[in-house]
Amino acid sequence: MKNIKDAHLGFKLRVNKIDTLKNQRFAIPVIDEYIYQAFLIWLDNITKLNTDVDNSDDLSTLRKKKRIKLEYKNKEYIAEYPTDYFKKEAAYCIATKGECTKNINLLDLPKQNKNEAIKDPFFYPSFEWEESFIELKDKIYIQTDGWKSSYLELDYIAQPERPANPDDMGGYTLPNGQPAVQRDLNVSDVNAEKILDMAALIASMDITSQDIQNKQNKINLNKL
Repeated sequence: MKNIKDAHLGFKLRVNKIDTLKNQRFAIPVIDEYIYQAFLIWLDNITKLNTDVDNSDDLSTLRKKKRIKLEYKNKEYIAEYPTDYFKKEAAYCIATKGECTKNINLLDLPKQNKNEAIKDPFFYPSFEWEESFIELKDKIYIQTDGWKSSYLELDYIAQPERPANPDDMGGYTLPNGQPAVQRDLNVSDVNAEKILDMAALIASMDITSQDIQNKQNKINLNKL
């Protein structure tokens, strides 16, 4: 675990080495936000790349399993996301068809067009092959070829708690209206360094983008 005060110092040291950010002063809530943005990007990347061997300890507290009740509507099953959902790892349904019961593995929708996937013999839902596909949109949508199920079994990565350093400024309020809570960056030192590198890069991109916009605004003013 990386102490949040040390994380702030690490961020400041990094941005001071970037030409466009030298002597730039960042408010504590802004630094917290950059670190949290970088944390989410890092988390999304390692789960996407399946680099589990190096990151299993950091992911262990975020890995969760949940049984979610299904609703059958318009020839498909629908489920609500867990309130702390961040990303799916695996999903299946215990399904019945006739007198048979099987575990149906739910794969990500293989094509942009759901109607095409349903008709494709390589991808369409199949009770016999114990596979169907899942769409992650405003809700979770599951296709069936006639099998029935009452619950979705979901393995997922939970939304990580937001690291923050409000103590150094007497506290502050988050955009959602909740007070920021003093919290360390809950990853190994090795991964914390990667996250801080990314946080500095995001800050650099933001400042560069603002500089370009400011220059464009000046050009536009000169044209008036």
